[in-house]
Amino acid sequence: MRTSKRFTALALVAGLAVMASACGSDKKAEPAATTTGVAASTTTAGSGSSTPGTDGSGSSTPGTGSTGGKVDGTGKSACEVTDSGGVDDKGFNQTAYDGVKQAATEFGIKPELLESKSDADYTPNIDAFVKKKCSIIITVGFLLAPNTATAAKANPDQQFAIVDSPAVNDNGTPSVTTDDKPLPNVSALLFATEQPSYLAGYLAAGMSKSGKVATYGGIQIPPVTSFMNGFLQGVNQHNKVHGT
Repeated sequence: MRTSKRFTALALVAGLAVMASACGSDKKAEPAATTTGVAASTTTAGSGSSTPGTDGSGSSTPGTGSTGGKVDGTGKSACEVTDSGGVDDKGFNQTAYDGVKQAATEFGIKPELLESKSDADYTPNIDAFVKKKCSIIITVGFLLAPNTATAAKANPDQQFAIVDSPAVNDNGTPSVTTDDKPLPNVSALLFATEQPSYLAGYLAAGMSKSGKVATYGGIQIPPVTSFMNGFLQGVNQHNKVHGT
């Protein structure tokens, strides 16, 4: 779990770095080295010019710009909108903002934050950052996807990133997902969340003295149930291997 959260911060920093590089230089970007370690479990966070991925999210290949790998984010701002868990949730809101602050330290980007007390705050907070002309607006969590998509379609020149969800154009058919298209100005930061909990389930099954293990989730949404399903798969694999 802790490792997957670290990936969140790393991916967000990568996205901000790409944004700053793309916005901060008029010169042609050079190809960046291939990211290792987290590539299998994340989509690549880009500057907003994206192409559809196999999971329906947008992805793009980052460049290092003309600064030899050193991004100058002077005059750029990264603005995070949390979900109702707040920025001190010891979860994705907090880790995402850790990424924003790290980008501020490393690249000189100005960090901004608006905390949502309830879902009624999502749209006003996003709109407030649109009016401030943030270089990139980062929304955190599956629940902000509709608000992010609405804002992104209404403001095609504004760059967005969203943690743990895509933000797509439903093409006028909200009950159908097969025709959903990634929005070109939204970078989706997605993760194979079932993988770390698979390991936790396998380990729990191996350490159990009672022969029973359990897990529980929070809100019943795909990013949460994915963790729980991974845990169950890990337990089942342990039982298959060890005959327990």
